[in-house]
Amino acid sequence: MKYRKSKLQKEILELLKDHKPRTQKEISEIIGVNASSISRSIRKLIEQGQIRKDVGGYVKKGATIAQLTSRTISNNSDKYLDIESD
Repeated sequence: MKYRKSKLQKEILELLKDHKPRTQKEISEIIGVNASSISRSIRKLIEQGQIRKDVGGYVKKGATIAQLTSRTISNNSDKYLDIESD
C-alpha cells in the first residue's frame, strides 16, 4: 500500500535520514512545529513502517546496528580522556 506523506512527515524523514536517534522534543524544536503535530506525524510514519522507536528516540527504518553504534560512540567520544601510561 502506498501512503501519501505530508510536508511535515517528509521533514521528519529528512531529519532522521542520518540515522541518529532523535526524541520527539528534539524533532519538534529543530523543525519548529508543536509537539502534538510531531506526535501525530510520528504515529503515522510508524504505522507506515517508515520510522521506528529506538533507544534514544526515533530513527528512520533501515538504520543498522553498526550505524547506530558508530553514532553513539562518536557522540560520546568527547566524554573519554586519553591517558598515557608510563
